[in-house]
Amino acid sequence: MASSSFVISSLVLLSLFSFPLSSLSMKTAKVDEICSRHRNPSFCAATLNSMTGGAIEVDLGSIGQNVILLAHTNAFDALTLIHSLISNTTDAQLKQHYVTCSGNYNDALFDLNQAKTALVSGDYNGVNTSAAAVKKDVEICDSNPPADPSPLHMKNKNLENLSIIVIIVSNFLAQNLLV
Repeated sequence: MASSSFVISSLVLLSLFSFPLSSLSMKTAKVDEICSRHRNPSFCAATLNSMTGGAIEVDLGSIGQNVILLAHTNAFDALTLIHSLISNTTDAQLKQHYVTCSGNYNDALFDLNQAKTALVSGDYNGVNTSAAAVKKDVEICDSNPPADPSPLHMKNKNLENLSIIVIIVSNFLAQNLLV
């Protein structure tokens, strides 16, 4: 079962690398404007600045593409961690939590692929819906966990923060500036 999830996740990851840039919108926004709408502005700014070399204004389509790719990479890494945790834990309650999270992360990977497809096609509300689903998947994984010494909580928070950036960018692209 884990190997089929790995194969599916790998195929989704490969499809993300085939992003056609020519179909993306050329709308721009200032990093400050984007990140002021995030509940963790410093995470947002650090993420966008690392992608743009500190540019003040960014192309929203390209940033959306790059953040979706980064979110996908983070989700795939978290899923790999989760599979390792499932194999190595002896605590039945914690193991069940990880199994549930594995399903959440498989859903998140699917949702990120949907976000990519929607972005390429100019369906910015679809990007928003898919990114919101990723955020929800991660929140479910992070809700009421048993005492968990693993770094999964931090991976959940990072993916949640990335999905919020995608939601904000999709709102700018769709000109739905209320988030």
